[in-house]
Amino acid sequence: MPNLSDLIEDKRKLNVKPKPDLIDIDDIIPNQMNNKIRVERNLNDLKESIRENGLINPLAVYDNNDGTYQCH
Repeated sequence: MPNLSDLIEDKRKLNVKPKPDLIDIDDIIPNQMNNKIRVERNLNDLKESIRENGLINPLAVYDNNDGTYQCH
């Protein structure tokens, strides 16, 4: 049975790199665990900034498996 380091080494040999998924910015919703009003305002500001300026670094989001995503 392989141990964890063997599995990690195999992925490196295969040169596997994660590919970012392109999602619609309007599918990103506030994280329900945070202060909803503050998060919605910040998220709306972020969305507007991305629309105006583009995205420099990818966003890390959770897939809700219902067509929506939540920011970390």
